[in-house]
Amino acid sequence: MFSVAIDGAALPFSVAVADGGVIREQVFQNSDELAERVVSLVDSFDWSKVSRLIIGVGPGSFTGLRAARAFALGVVAAATGGGVQLFGACSHLARAMAVKDGLLAEDELLVIDSAGREGFFVSCYRFVGGGEEWRRVVILRPPEIVSVEKIASLSFSKVVLAGDLKLASGGGSAGWLDEYRHLLIGSDGLLSPAAGILRVAEFQPEFLGSGEINYLRSVSARPRSK
Repeated sequence: MFSVAIDGAALPFSVAVADGGVIREQVFQNSDELAERVVSLVDSFDWSKVSRLIIGVGPGSFTGLRAARAFALGVVAAATGGGVQLFGACSHLARAMAVKDGLLAEDELLVIDSAGREGFFVSCYRFVGGGEEWRRVVILRPPEIVSVEKIASLSFSKVVLAGDLKLASGGGSAGWLDEYRHLLIGSDGLLSPAAGILRVAEFQPEFLGSGEINYLRSVSARPRSK
């Protein structure tokens, strides 16, 4: 039996499968590709052996989060005998768990992404415990929205940035982040967010939830006008 993870919270979107101790993953840029990517990845296994489907529940993109949840609900509904269980994991926590190297025990990781005109989604974690094969995190700052005006006033020690720096800075200057060492999703130092979800499930399953989306903002929010 194996687990499938999907994250549509932010680019790059991703899917991953855990088969024993091996994680297979794919990343893509368009939420319309989600179903195709999941099917192509899982078809090399056996759908009847999928026991758990875990989605990133945000915060992040309305479109990506809803697409992932809709697909997951469809798979669960189609499974015979209730054989597939649906769970959710915080997409920011998944990004933290996706860091596979470059961090030491007690290092802190700032996860930041754009929240459109409302500012930024921000969270912070500390890594504790063992080496590359397993690690746990402590949540120092759960995901929240921080305004553009307040973001530069925040201070963190030993911080590594995960996320799209250009997107998070609104495409402009992010000089306040220059003092930090950056790890961007999709770089050599990171697994995909979906693979991070599988790490949450394996190493800290107490953080898994029901699969309800956590938008952190009004569904009527619109991107910042240009």
